[in-house]
Amino acid sequence: MKIVMFETEAWQDVICQCLTPLHDLRCLPTPLSEENANLFADVEAISTFIDSKIDAATLKHMPKLRLIATRSTGYDHIDLASCHAAGVTVCNVPNYGDPTVAEYTFALLLALLRRVPEAVTRTKQGDFSRAGLRGSDLAGKVLGVVGAGRIGQRVIQIAKAFGMTILAFDSTPNRDLETQLGIRFVTLNQLLKRSDVVTLHVPGGPGTHALICERKLALMKPGAMLINTARADIVDTEALIRSLSENRLAGAALDVFSQETWLQDEAEIFRPNADPSLASLRMLAADRAVISAPNVIASAHIAYDTHEAITRILNVTLSNIAAFTVGRPENLVGLPVGSNIKGRAALTGQAQNTQCFGAAMGVLVDDVRHYSTAFLDTPDAACVHALRGALRRTRACLLMFKPLLPAEDCRWIRQELGRLTRQLGPLRDLDVLMMRHPSNGVAGPAVAETEDLKAAASSARVVAAATAQRRAGAARLTMMIAGLEDWVRRQSSAVIDEAAWGQMVDWLWAADARVKKAGGHDIYRGTKARHRLRRLIRTLRYNCEVHSRLFGSDEENSYIAALNHLHVLLGEMNDDAVGDRLVHDLACTGLGSRKRAAQVRARDLQGAWADFEGLQPEWTLDAATNTHQPTPTERRGPAT
Repeated sequence: MKIVMFETEAWQDVICQCLTPLHDLRCLPTPLSEENANLFADVEAISTFIDSKIDAATLKHMPKLRLIATRSTGYDHIDLASCHAAGVTVCNVPNYGDPTVAEYTFALLLALLRRVPEAVTRTKQGDFSRAGLRGSDLAGKVLGVVGAGRIGQRVIQIAKAFGMTILAFDSTPNRDLETQLGIRFVTLNQLLKRSDVVTLHVPGGPGTHALICERKLALMKPGAMLINTARADIVDTEALIRSLSENRLAGAALDVFSQETWLQDEAEIFRPNADPSLASLRMLAADRAVISAPNVIASAHIAYDTHEAITRILNVTLSNIAAFTVGRPENLVGLPVGSNIKGRAALTGQAQNTQCFGAAMGVLVDDVRHYSTAFLDTPDAACVHALRGALRRTRACLLMFKPLLPAEDCRWIRQELGRLTRQLGPLRDLDVLMMRHPSNGVAGPAVAETEDLKAAASSARVVAAATAQRRAGAARLTMMIAGLEDWVRRQSSAVIDEAAWGQMVDWLWAADARVKKAGGHDIYRGTKARHRLRRLIRTLRYNCEVHSRLFGSDEENSYIAALNHLHVLLGEMNDDAVGDRLVHDLACTGLGSRKRAAQVRARDLQGAWADFEGLQPEWTLDAATNTHQPTPTERRGPAT
């Protein structure tokens, strides 16, 4: 391929020459922009840094471009939607600067607390007075870490060595870290109110834009300090200037600015085609004002810049390019380009235009929101049943895609969905009891005893509903759903369609094998065994429905219908057992048992199971060729 690497230094050019035996390589010190893009119309792959701005206007001058390998973790300088529309794959360097950025964070913090810049300036001028230079210790201070990813965790480890107390905030907190690192996860507001120093380690973008705004800055302790080595747009610069000038904050240390390009060369504003907006000029003025503030330490985006980190960046970038050329791209960001990926199975046209994970989860999350609202308004039997099903479907889908998703985030969300499902369990059990023992038509017991049962069950249900509503809570549900939606939106751009397709089929194979293995034993055993089998069938059924909706036909699916029939029969048997247990728990005697009905259901269940074992699911056929897929033992192994 013809490859151009922008924004490189001479020593980097030497390392990049390893690509020359196979590719036509050029290295340039200048960034890529719309103005010079026409000079690279025949280029197939480029590697850029953060000063290159790549959008639709730039891409239209480069019709042969197939790959952008950015030498950074962040990719807010790249228009991902335009790249996908143009058929361009984008990859990044996800992990290179954990120790680098974390160490620089403390360089800034120590310089700020101990007034190092001012002391150095005085000493060089021959002034050895110590007036106004008295600093503070880190030991005993409370450090608030916003963003507990890899860099945030390294910051926490260093802070512990200094003897600091750590509070952390993350949109998807990993509770295991509380034990591992000795920290506490709190809300952002709590962190800001209690921290002596706040340091930011979250990615930029719409989800974190102006995260630290006027209102959030007002929550910070008087005399607190702010460190930002992440992205400039996380902080409202104008609000920060007001907080510093009014001495509400003691100081700030900043390594990133919104208008870094113009700060380097303000003459760029007056060049042809620049046409700066009023908003960008206002941000430039704000950047200038905050840099010149006496209680601010400013550096020119160098937190990442060490020999070791740059070498890691370069090595990963070269690996990304090499992987792309052999059809196995790595470290993809944004929407993938299917034509560049060699998958195991060819996708249909429908599948190529569908994001498996995002499309599957979108409707499920909408269902959770809808039924949550209905449950909080009126927790009757229908609302409880609908919300419980929506929570379980969403959790089942996450379980299917689990190997492609961040382990910690995925586990936290599945645990939260499971917690809400369990809270609805007592309500569902009482609804089962009330349906199994209506006040009319009950054979055997006296009507008075039935009325006693109905009154006891109704009273218990009122208490259970109030408890479930209080534990779920509108605020907690709203926060959980908003967090889930945001997480799905981010992950759906990272999960590769073809990888999701392959994972889905592998999981279905393994789940089908698990159901048939369990059914061979548990279908003839007691209530607990049937509960386990029913859970496996329910999860398989939900995910077969997801697969059918994404890639199947509109015709009736006999395999899903058979799963549903088994699920209903097992549910009827289990509901009878639940009803009998609750009759005993509520001390309502004389209602008798239904052994004959149970025997009939058992026979029905055996017949339904025999029918199910002979069916072939639609996902055993290749989406493109309609040929039978290999058995699970011939594949790469069942998913866990």
